[in-house]
This record gives sequence, structure tokens and C-alpha cells, in this order.
Amino acid sequence: MGSAIKHFMELFEQAETVFEVANTLWGLIENHWKFPKGIDQNVNNLKRKRDQLNGQKERTESRIKSELRPRKKVKKLICGLKLFKL
Repeated sequence: MGSAIKHFMELFEQAETVFEVANTLWGLIENHWKFPKGIDQNVNNLKRKRDQLNGQKERTESRIKSELRPRKKVKKLICGLKLFKL
């Protein structure tokens, strides 16, 4: 029984050493890569900006279409008048 406890304590000490090394390595990796904080907030900001840009795109497309439509009507009218005069 005493030897089992001794082996368990040795195993526990080795595990503790492994965790200390892993913790140190993780600290170095985290500092080197600088993992972003507040990713959710950044994602929400990007979604909001995307929605704003999509709205602006739709308004621009609508304005362009409305500006092009009268020109088509005028072109047809002018072509009709030219044919009528000839």
C-alpha cells in the first residue's frame, strides 16, 4: 500500500510539471499571437456595417434605374419623331 501511494505521488509531481510547462508555453503562444478580445463585438460591428452598405447599394441601384428609365422613353420618342419626319 505504501508503494502505491509513493508511485501516485511521483505521478502527481510529473503531471504537475507537465501542466507548468504547458501553462508557460500557452502564455508564450498567447502573447506572440495576441488572440483578439471581444470577437462577438467585432462581428456585430461588421454585420451592422454590411447592412448599412447593402442599404446604400440598394438606394444607389434604385436611383440609377430611375435615372435610366426616362432616357429610354426619350430615346424611343426621338426615334419615333425621326421616322415620322422622314
